[in-house]
Amino acid sequence: MRLDKYLANNGYGSRSEVKKLIAAGMIRIDGTVVKDSGFNVKEGSVIDGLPDISHKVSTAHIYYMMNKPAGVITAASDAVCKTVMDLLSTDRKNGLNPVGRLDKDTEGLLIITDDGELNHFLTSPKRNVPKRYFAIMDGIPDEEGIQRLREGIRFKDFISRPAQLEIIDTDEASGTSRVYFTVTEGRFHEIKRLAAAIGCDVKYLKRTMFAGVKLDDGLKPGEYRIMTDEEAGRLRKAAYETSDKKQDGAREMLENVDAVIFDLDGTLVDSMWMWKEIDIEYLGGMGIEYPEDLHSCIDGMSFTETAVYFKERFNTPEDVDSIKDTWNEMARDMYAHRVGLKPGVAGFLEKLKNRGIKTGVASSNSMELVLTVLEALNIRKFFDEIHTSCEVEHGKPFPDIFLLVAERLGVAPGKCLVFEDIIPGIKAAHAANMKVCAVYDSFSEADDDQKREMADYYLTDYSNNPV
Repeated sequence: MRLDKYLANNGYGSRSEVKKLIAAGMIRIDGTVVKDSGFNVKEGSVIDGLPDISHKVSTAHIYYMMNKPAGVITAASDAVCKTVMDLLSTDRKNGLNPVGRLDKDTEGLLIITDDGELNHFLTSPKRNVPKRYFAIMDGIPDEEGIQRLREGIRFKDFISRPAQLEIIDTDEASGTSRVYFTVTEGRFHEIKRLAAAIGCDVKYLKRTMFAGVKLDDGLKPGEYRIMTDEEAGRLRKAAYETSDKKQDGAREMLENVDAVIFDLDGTLVDSMWMWKEIDIEYLGGMGIEYPEDLHSCIDGMSFTETAVYFKERFNTPEDVDSIKDTWNEMARDMYAHRVGLKPGVAGFLEKLKNRGIKTGVASSNSMELVLTVLEALNIRKFFDEIHTSCEVEHGKPFPDIFLLVAERLGVAPGKCLVFEDIIPGIKAAHAANMKVCAVYDSFSEADDDQKREMADYYLTDYSNNPV
């Protein structure tokens, strides 16, 4: 049997994924490295090699190393620009997200994983995870500028953490320099801003190291591979050695809880990305550019409230019911075929049922779409009550929807625990006198520290649950 087919049939990945393993020289047969995917595997052959060959099937998560090319944005999806996710040929994309961000014109090391907790810890400013960049600059840093970087530079919106700058070489004639920057934050255009503050202009930027993991020199721009166990271990060490576990996976979360109520989008299912796509397409059909403040304006609104908002703000030709029908039609296929569960959700729901804890859904979406995605992902059976904000007078941050679900479940609000991914939802649950567990979602990543502060508990991945 062909080597690639043998590995794919035995659960090591799709054919395209195992071909990358083979081409990278990670497979040995009877002690010899084999890079030919069509190699004929004979019965009784010993297949071994690097220990990470079993990584995909021995762990719940997968980790990719990519050499990000310039001209591609670091995002899970985008309606206009090509993203790093578009470069992945893997069949398994649900739950995968890039770790942090690289500017569109920046090249180099990017980690992509479905390990949400690790992703959060590696990108949290509190973790001081080191990142190393190679830069070519117009300008030659002087000792004063290098010292300013070490001490932290005051900008209008923040004071930078201490950064290191190592000069590789300089060209006095052209006034250029080649340097390494090492930083522990991840702010927008951080390296470029630091360079500008010391009188230099970055012309080329490439990340070469992240959290102790170095970019594989054999990866050309746009190429990627599965990370070795050793590399993934370095990431975990960098993330968890400094982790504040105060709220994550709190064991007491379900004490004195008779019912658990879940928001849907961004909490149970990874779907927040698609609503921006729908809004861009819907407004674009009327020649209206997507306004950057739109998400913050409608966050927490019910499906009906959002349609009313669109009607009033954009003076749409459709009435409110027609707007909702259009959105339902646009979203139905996405929910049925492109949206996946957040990691660990199914197992968590099953354990709640086994413990006799009642469960409900309290969504701001339309009932039609809620049922579509619950049925498509085979989790409808886990919920005792399903309701939407269209059934109550006010959407989130008002408590109406959570109080309705608790009433239908026959459980007092004080005995309910809510899982939510957005700030208006957390506020709504607290207003209902319920405890709240905030859930990590890449779409609301900018609000993560505030979510942690507001919520009683926090989870980045349901696989690390308290049941």
